[in-house]
Amino acid sequence: MAKIDRPTFTTQHRGQSIDLQKLRQDQPARTQLEQGGMTVQQLERADRNGDGKIDADEAFNVADDFDRDGSRHSLVATDRAGQPTQAGKAVNALGLLMQNRELQGGAPQPQRTSNRDDILFVGMNNPTRESAGAPHEIAQLRGRGNSVTAVTDSRLGQDQIAVGGRSYDLKTPEGRAGFVGTLGLPADQAGRVADAIGNGGEGARDELAGIAKVWARAERGGTIPGRLVISGHNVGDGPWGDGNGQLTWDSLKGLADAMPRAAAAVEDLNISACYSGGEANNEKYREIFPNVRTIWAYGGSAPGSGSGATAHQAAWDRVTRGSGSNVAGAVDRLTALGTRKAENIATWTEGDANQSSQSLSELRDAVSYGAYNFRSYFSGERVVENSQTGPLREYYNNVQALLQRSAVTGEQRRELESRRDQTIRTLFYTSNIAPRFQREYGSQIAAGYQALGLTPPDFGTMSRQQAVGAIENFRLHLDQSGSADPAAQRTLQLLNGLWNLDPRTIPNNWI
Repeated sequence: MAKIDRPTFTTQHRGQSIDLQKLRQDQPARTQLEQGGMTVQQLERADRNGDGKIDADEAFNVADDFDRDGSRHSLVATDRAGQPTQAGKAVNALGLLMQNRELQGGAPQPQRTSNRDDILFVGMNNPTRESAGAPHEIAQLRGRGNSVTAVTDSRLGQDQIAVGGRSYDLKTPEGRAGFVGTLGLPADQAGRVADAIGNGGEGARDELAGIAKVWARAERGGTIPGRLVISGHNVGDGPWGDGNGQLTWDSLKGLADAMPRAAAAVEDLNISACYSGGEANNEKYREIFPNVRTIWAYGGSAPGSGSGATAHQAAWDRVTRGSGSNVAGAVDRLTALGTRKAENIATWTEGDANQSSQSLSELRDAVSYGAYNFRSYFSGERVVENSQTGPLREYYNNVQALLQRSAVTGEQRRELESRRDQTIRTLFYTSNIAPRFQREYGSQIAAGYQALGLTPPDFGTMSRQQAVGAIENFRLHLDQSGSADPAAQRTLQLLNGLWNLDPRTIPNNWI
């Protein structure tokens, strides 16, 4: 079994490209493409920056879409028997086409679609008693003289948006169709935008629609902000807000795929959210925004809106104006000044190799050694005294650091993501998870206990260890009774979700 990695392919084909217009007119080249299992339409969709050409990075993306090794960094070119895979056939065909002198570029560069210094701020956090939320961050950036377009939680309610005095319910196909009909896009593209919004998570469709409303200007030939800030809580899949939904990276990519001119206009990206940095995340962001020049994110925890985020954002704003790109230098200055959590900032600039000071083997060892601590806290044998410090937080940081490495793929990545989700819920079990679980599911749990003739406990006031014991006791009674009562079975599902700390039962926005 042989693999081809992205850097090797892009280095081999540096300076080469496939001119799409010339490809359409070259029958032998189109035949060669079809023999590789691809169509011209696939390549047109891969032209994310809209320049009419397929460069080496875009070509690798097309071939990697056929691959199943779980990484955007590499693809399996031949199977164990030495036979070419579909991904291997595609990458070989594309490589030959990129070397074809008759297909080399000449297509004009697209007109500029961004106002480089303007900012689109997507804020997932609502103001609470503990946090000033996104409005505070937006006001501070505007106070620095910036033109900031804000997308925040809809005042009409979750997954609602108003355009021209009319409101649209984004939870329904009819509401989404009505909204995208206001964007002035071709019908087929409007349908893709509606699908992207519909695929967004509950509570985040209004933010996706708000982004689409801004981005539509670029799709119609106008200009949009070239700098993008996304702010909220994050454990890995995308930011969410207090009392709000989660804007997943997958849903944002879906919208970017439907609006490629707009996505190509983003040049400077700031992810003001915990554990959002690292090489694996940067690869993901660069797939979404193909022309991004700088990325500012966080390898560890990020400061909140009222506890330092605005100082970080001010430094980012200062160095990314105009043609500025020295985000690493800005971090060095913040660190020298002793700015809170500056040491957690993780930056990337066009041309960076995404190197890390800690080796992959060291990180894997740290996660392996820390697994005992996880198990003792997960079972409730040990109690979390401080969610921000201590052995369990250290273990969580190491799991996150390992997930930020692009070499971690396939089953190992899935296992680490599951462990990440369980660990963060263990850290906040007493303060957040248990009380919210009882509030959300208390009546359903009570019905299941009563179906077995049992008195329902209050999981909101129990320790983790007590809850684990109560769940095991319920399972025992249910097995002994042999009951198939729907209420009891539903309670079993909910309690298993609490025992496993499963995101399907305990969503991220409870943390």
